[in-house]
Amino acid sequence: MSDAKTLGEADPSVLVASGQVEAPIDVDPADILHFPSGLPGLEDCRDWALLADSDNDALGWLQSTTRGDVALAVVSPRRFVPEYQVRIPRSELTP
Repeated sequence: MSDAKTLGEADPSVLVASGQVEAPIDVDPADILHFPSGLPGLEDCRDWALLADSDNDALGWLQSTTRGDVALAVVSPRRFVPEYQVRIPRSELTP
């Protein structure tokens, strides 16, 4: 038996926006991104899955697993600025 969660099926806490995904998708629980405080403006959305866009390889979707109507388009900044780097002081990282 798989531990994968299926987006858009029986588990009401795991949904997919109807406009983004046409069929249920299995997501390994280890691949769920958890934001303890949610995202700014979406504080009630704490668990997300990063999904590829089948029509555009430059685009991905950060899909809320708790609100099927919420998906955010994402792109890699390195696609547009190859030398892009994020620098976060060690003191701001949580263990």
